[in-house]
Amino acid sequence: MASENEVWKIENDLCRCCHNEGKFVNLVEPRIYLNQKEVYGEMLKDCFSIDIKPVPGVLCASTYTICDMCITQLRDAISFQKQILHCEKKFLDLYEKNAIKAKTEIIVKTEVDIEIEDDAKQNDSLMSFDEDDYSPEEDIEYELKIENEESDDDQPLVPKKRPKANPKPVPKPEPVSSKKPDSGGAKKKKEGSCFDGKYTIKVTGHEKKYECNDCQRAFPKRPNFTQY
Repeated sequence: MASENEVWKIENDLCRCCHNEGKFVNLVEPRIYLNQKEVYGEMLKDCFSIDIKPVPGVLCASTYTICDMCITQLRDAISFQKQILHCEKKFLDLYEKNAIKAKTEIIVKTEVDIEIEDDAKQNDSLMSFDEDDYSPEEDIEYELKIENEESDDDQPLVPKKRPKANPKPVPKPEPVSSKKPDSGGAKKKKEGSCFDGKYTIKVTGHEKKYECNDCQRAFPKRPNFTQY
């Protein structure tokens, strides 16, 4: 809406459809286009139900026109309208004659049962490792195979060798002594003493002495004892 103080000065013809100014065509003036008569005021009324009326006075002729750009759009609209009316009439005629058949397709869905193992079992099978089955030759063979295959960057991928678990030390069995526990008389013999006549043979470590039963003097050799 124009304001109260606005003044619109028109120097040429005014298009009533876009308000451009220039030398335009009157809305009620008949024109021939492609051997067909066109009256743009009637075309606007038939296509859009818009009735543009002229104003009285000196502005009548200069403000009751339409530009070439709007005429082109009006022709396209009329052509589109004729297309819609023609298609709709053909559709209804065929529909009333029951001449429209829809293509029906039967889609059969096939359900495939997929057996999925338990995740816990899969994890156990992946994590289980028997040290007795491990062999260093398997690592060497696998490493040589990876070195022969090049990656996208032309760099060989060599996995790290798995460390072999250290075997647990087996405790050695303690030797079983074949000697029977000594009684009270055997205890003196363990100390390295035995009795033979007038002297006593005492063994301390690897040293053997002959001790007199009377004076308790000890001699390293038996002849020394007899001589004494």
